[in-house]
Amino acid sequence: MKKFVVLHLLVALLAVPALAQQGSFFRNSYISLGASGNYYLGGIGGGADVTYGKWLLTSTGIRAQYSFALAANYAGELWPYHLTHFDIFFDPITALRGRNLSETWRLFVDIGFGFASCRKDNDFYFTSGIGVDKRIGKDWRLYAELSANLLPSDFMEQESATLMARLSLGATYDIAYNPTRSRSRYETRDLVHDWFFQVAMGVCSFNYKGIGSLADRAELFTPIFDFGIGKNYTSLWAARLSLSGLYAKSSDEVFTYYSVRGDLMLYLLNCLMSNREQPLFDIVPYISGSILSRLDETEHFMITAGFGTNFAFHIDDRNTLFLDARYVLTPPRFAHIVIPQTTFSVGIATVTLGYSYHFTRRSI
Repeated sequence: MKKFVVLHLLVALLAVPALAQQGSFFRNSYISLGASGNYYLGGIGGGADVTYGKWLLTSTGIRAQYSFALAANYAGELWPYHLTHFDIFFDPITALRGRNLSETWRLFVDIGFGFASCRKDNDFYFTSGIGVDKRIGKDWRLYAELSANLLPSDFMEQESATLMARLSLGATYDIAYNPTRSRSRYETRDLVHDWFFQVAMGVCSFNYKGIGSLADRAELFTPIFDFGIGKNYTSLWAARLSLSGLYAKSSDEVFTYYSVRGDLMLYLLNCLMSNREQPLFDIVPYISGSILSRLDETEHFMITAGFGTNFAFHIDDRNTLFLDARYVLTPPRFAHIVIPQTTFSVGIATVTLGYSYHFTRRSI
């Protein structure tokens, strides 16, 4: 239980970094509380949600949500599920026409990843949803959201991935919300602006309980290749989608794998230096969620969570060299090891050297 509480708090803290966007961190943010119903494994259940979110752009933001759900298990009984997830959300109507004082309705879509717990079973999962809210007062709104949680194979003894559908209804309180603020010079100007691609190569080390000395770990080093594409959304925030892999080895085997990873990146020096001109060096921490699969078990894909830091050297406005260090937590079944593994004992540590190029106009 202690590990469960600590992990859920950690996910929530990672989702809301204690660093301010321009001005107050809480400006243009909100809190929500709601009740929910769910359909899972042929059974109907209920629960509750609590959410903190922040608008980073006029049409895009991030949020952290904790959900408690009484949902069916493999035997049809109602068991307690704990779902903590981090999402990026987007308002397509605002993106097209901007905000105005007379707006009553908002539409939003979201996608994210998180951590699921039920009894003694723990795993990472993906979530997506669509919702609407309606203003009922100066700072108050009512909302409805339909979401789908994709839980991986082998969670709760299921041979294949399962889907938990949830409908949530509740109230939202806006904190210092300013719907008419103009698009700042710190935001991307257009969907086609501020894109970059990256290529990187390096080494990775497969980690699990039972590895001996540092020399034993060094024997498990294998090469890794990364290719990514991303977009800067503000002078502080960027998102990146990457494909990586090759092969890894343990003391018992060598196997190939691939990973499709999404990262949310924070330009740390811009937080600390009040958005001055682009520095020569940069420190960019990030959190990530990914789909991971061994090629000898493609029918049993896994969902992972990770964190890392990108140390960048900006040659000019378009060209950057970087050193990237990250650690990815994987489900225990990723390791085919005789020694039993625990929830957080298996992972992949990676260090890569790479090159980044901004191939569209830089508008920030």
